[in-house]
Amino acid sequence: MAGTNETTLNAIIKLMYAGKVERAVCERSPTIGIFDKFEMPGQSWDFPYSYSHFGASAQFTPAQQQKKGHTRVAFRVTHSTVYAQGSLDGKTSEIGTGSGAVAEAMEQALEDKIDDVTHFISHSIWTAQGGAVGVVGSISTTALTLATTSDHVRFNKGDVLQGSTLNDTTAGDAGVIRVGTNEVTAINRETGVLTGATDWTTAITSLTAGDFLFKNGSAGQGAAGILAWVSPDAAPASLYGVTRTDDRNRLAGSRFDAQGLDPLTAVIQARAIGRENSKKKMDLLIVGPRRYADIETALESKAKPCKMSGKALDGYSVGFDAIQWGGVSVLEDPFAPHDYALLTKKGCWKLGQTKAGLPHFQKSGGSKLYPEPGEDADQFRLRGYFAPVCTRPVDNVLVGWDGFSS
Repeated sequence: MAGTNETTLNAIIKLMYAGKVERAVCERSPTIGIFDKFEMPGQSWDFPYSYSHFGASAQFTPAQQQKKGHTRVAFRVTHSTVYAQGSLDGKTSEIGTGSGAVAEAMEQALEDKIDDVTHFISHSIWTAQGGAVGVVGSISTTALTLATTSDHVRFNKGDVLQGSTLNDTTAGDAGVIRVGTNEVTAINRETGVLTGATDWTTAITSLTAGDFLFKNGSAGQGAAGILAWVSPDAAPASLYGVTRTDDRNRLAGSRFDAQGLDPLTAVIQARAIGRENSKKKMDLLIVGPRRYADIETALESKAKPCKMSGKALDGYSVGFDAIQWGGVSVLEDPFAPHDYALLTKKGCWKLGQTKAGLPHFQKSGGSKLYPEPGEDADQFRLRGYFAPVCTRPVDNVLVGWDGFSS
């Protein structure tokens, strides 16, 4: 064709990605895929949770005095946001190279940004409250060594990072946000070393060991993910206005120190801890690739292949390969942290989002494209609003493969 106008580009997007953008995160992220989805009732809302049952007695009068019988709290849940922008340069979209070339270029640009959004949300689902993607271990000029090598999976070449002294969003508090940013120009994934475009302490003032690393603009803005709801800390921080130290196991899940144990023994004992505290049987274990391999190897022929399924908000079905053993389905999630596994009960996790989809195209007058300011390009924008919610924290055990720091 002689050229490609905005109408044609929108038609290409509609033809190639009708419904696909909104379903992409569910298809590519196992944990998100199996979570139940619901439409968020607002920018924030109260999620009630009853966790203490003390209303029964062997005598009438005490029972009458305790007739309320339950201790209830309300988590004031707020959503998190993700944005991604991409573009198609003017030469590609306007010069007559044929509709196939334009469609191919648009597909590549969209796939790149869908992957960006998927990675951002999938890692956010696992984070603690602040949304940090790693912690500084040590710094030597342009080389920054991560405190935990396996955190390398959360970084990419080209990431622009910022630093902060805290990883907490209790009151929008990210501690002292360091001045400046630095771009990652190389990653050694075997050693956990990030190479910066310039010296790390020059680019980010006063950055030091123990500081938290964030994608630029995300300090103190992260989702309250799995490690916020089911805390690895002995004294869990408050979450959405709820003080959880009053009954740690029922308000912030249980912990199981698996250090030194073989993976099967760890799962059996962790399941007993969960059963003891919640009176229900945990039937789902979500682990990272290496721990999944350890469990699969230990099981040998005892592992039974199974399928884990879920649905997007629009009812679109997704499925993932898993293994089953001893009444527990073991699901591999490449975004799960290496240090932890989540032992939970199916159905107690939900993902709130807007009806438009997670993510969805931001439109301008019905068009999915914007003129890119100062550039000869057509820009598209993806955005999404989301909130992970655990409906019963007591039905969860966090397995610390290498123990816990506190």
